[in-house]
Amino acid sequence: LRTLRLIFVILGIGMGALGVMILFIGFLATGATRHKVYRAWRARASGRISCAVFMGITYILQLFWIIMLCVLVLITFVFTVFWQLCSNPLVHTENHCIDFTQF
Repeated sequence: LRTLRLIFVILGIGMGALGVMILFIGFLATGATRHKVYRAWRARASGRISCAVFMGITYILQLFWIIMLCVLVLITFVFTVFWQLCSNPLVHTENHCIDFTQF
């Protein structure tokens, strides 16, 4: 359980750091800051490349979180169905309920 907690903490810190980096690139790549910071052609090209890379990373992470949401909704639905199944008085009196005590 501690390793899972550590994984979630590291994932949260990584997502926060990525958000700060994307915010920083967004400030530098738009508006008057772009003309002051990125004067040379090579700097503008690298700015465009970094924006494209961060957009790709954001797109992949968005798909990952949508898949994670679907999996968690499915798990919650199955848990709710089994919970309602085991709370039925007929099933409960005849001991036909699935034993979830190990979980």
